[in-house]
Amino acid sequence: MKYLILMTTTGDRFVYVLTESDYDLGGFVDINVDDFSIDSIEEAMAIKKKLQTYAKSKGDDFTKFFLWRV
Repeated sequence: MKYLILMTTTGDRFVYVLTESDYDLGGFVDINVDDFSIDSIEEAMAIKKKLQTYAKSKGDDFTKFFLWRV
């Protein structure tokens, strides 16, 4: 299984992210899944936590991050 990380700030619009830079850019709607996929659930959860921490450090308490199994 592979995993993607989605983020939303509005509750109805999801975008894909993988790095802090992706977060800063507002994420991406159209992606190449191979470029954004993560091979293990453990790695995906670690990256998601890192992104959550980064968002909070920017004062963002509203953005939510989700894992999507592909």
